Amino acid sequence: MVEVGKTVSWVSQSQGSQKRKTGKVVAIVKMKKSAYDLIPKTAKKSHVKFSNNFDFHRERVLVAVPAGVNGDITHYYCPALTTLIMQGN
Repeated sequence: MVEVGKTVSWVSQSQGSQKRKTGKVVAIVKMKKSAYDLIPKTAKKSHVKFSNNFDFHRERVLVAVPAGVNGDITHYYCPALTTLIMQGN
C-alpha cells in the first residue's frame, strides 16, 4: 500500500527514452484536487516536474526525488497511483 514516507519507483518516458525514478511519497493527491498545494513552500518552481495540476480521473502521488550530483536537490513529481512500484521499506 502506498503511504506517506514510503519509497516508490516508476518508469517515465520522454522523447523516446525511459527512465526509472525513485523517491519518497510526500502526499496522496485525490481526484479533482490540486497537487501544487501540497508542495513545500521552499521548493523552487523549476524543481516541480509536473504540469497537469488537476487529474479528474485518477489518484496521483506527490513524490520527492533526490537530484543533482550529490542528491542535494529535490524534484517533485506527481505520477498516477497506478504506475507506482513499492520498494521494500
